[in-house]
Amino acid sequence: MIEVAGQSFNGTVAAVGDDRVDVETTTALVSIRTALGDSTTSVTSPIVVRRSSPAVGGSRRLPPALATFRARLLELEHLEAAVRIGTFVSDREYVGTLVVGLDQVLVRGDVDVVLPACWVGYVAVDAGELGS
Repeated sequence: MIEVAGQSFNGTVAAVGDDRVDVETTTALVSIRTALGDSTTSVTSPIVVRRSSPAVGGSRRLPPALATFRARLLELEHLEAAVRIGTFVSDREYVGTLVVGLDQVLVRGDVDVVLPACWVGYVAVDAGELGS
C-alpha cells in the first residue's frame, strides 16, 4: 500500500521510473510521484510505502522516454484519458482530462482547475480507460 496526498492505494507495483512508481490496483493504474524535482537527486515526495507481502516477481523498468512523472502526464494528455489527480496540499481529487504546461497542469472537468505541477502527487486512470 502507498499513501500519498491523503489517499491510500493498495495494489501491485507494476513499473518504476526515475521519479515515479506505478501501482496497479483492482480498479486503476496509479502513477505516484516519488521525487519533487525533475532528477533522481531531488527531494523525495512525502509518501509512505507499506509492504503487505513479499514480491512474487519483478516489476518492469519504464523505457527512458516514459520514465518520469511529467512524461506520464504528457502521455495521458496525448491519449485524452479521463484521470483523477491528487495533490500534496489537499486530500481532494480533481477529475477530468489533462493539459500539461511547463509548470502547471490544467484539469478539464465540470470545473477547470489549474494546479502547480509541483503540487501533483499522483494521477490515476481507471481500469479500462486506456483499453488495457
